[in-house]
Amino acid sequence: MIRIEATRLIPGRGEPIDDGVVLLDGDTIAYAGPRADAPVEATGGSGTTPVVKVDTVMPGLWDCHVHLFGT
Repeated sequence: MIRIEATRLIPGRGEPIDDGVVLLDGDTIAYAGPRADAPVEATGGSGTTPVVKVDTVMPGLWDCHVHLFGT
């Protein structure tokens, strides 16, 4: 598990969340929301990796920037 703590979490829907947490299980987002509502794994329980702290996070985005024609 990887835990990301963010000052501001911007979900795909709804308003930005202050003091958010994203919990990653491999390449799957297991949780994204307020730290107060996070499961034990996202709040520092056993079995999690050290915390990654960021200012703002937008979970679920991927890089769709491609160069179809190279020169």
